[in-house]
Amino acid sequence: MSATDQGKGETVVFRPVRLLWMVSVFSALLVVATVGIAIGLGAEVRANFTPLQTVTLLIFVAFMVALIMSLGLSYGRAERASFVWRNGIRSHRVAWSEIKGLVFRSGDPWAYLLVESPNALSDEPSRIAVMAIQSTDRASAHDKADRLRGLIAERR
Repeated sequence: MSATDQGKGETVVFRPVRLLWMVSVFSALLVVATVGIAIGLGAEVRANFTPLQTVTLLIFVAFMVALIMSLGLSYGRAERASFVWRNGIRSHRVAWSEIKGLVFRSGDPWAYLLVESPNALSDEPSRIAVMAIQSTDRASAHDKADRLRGLIAERR
C-alpha cells in the first residue's frame, strides 16, 4: 500500500504485492519458454512456419502476458470523493456514500466491497471484489482491509 494520506481526504492506493510478483515471474517464464522452444526447434523446423503463423503465436503470447499482468496490476485508490478500483481489465468508481462496508474474512481470496444495489427491488448491497487486497499478501492484506474500512467510515 502506498499512501499519501497525511490529511483527511488525501489519496491512498492499495496494490496486491505478491500477486504482482507472481504474475510478473509467470509472464517472464512464458516469454522465455516461447523463445526457448522456438530456438530449440532448430532452423529446419522453424522454416516450416509461415510468417502468419509466427505473428499469430507472437500475438497470442503478447495477449496472454497482457491478460495475466492486468490481474497483477489491479489497484484500489481511495480518492477524496470516491473509491476507484480496477480488477484485471474492468474498472469501478463508487461514491463513498454508496459504500456500505468491506468484507474480508479468513479464507476469502480477496476483499469484497458492499455497495448499494442498483436494483430498486433489493435492499441487499451488491458484493464486488476488490482484487487490490489479496489474501496472498497475508498480514499486509488485513492491514490494508482495516485501513480501507477506516477510510470508508471516515469519508462516508
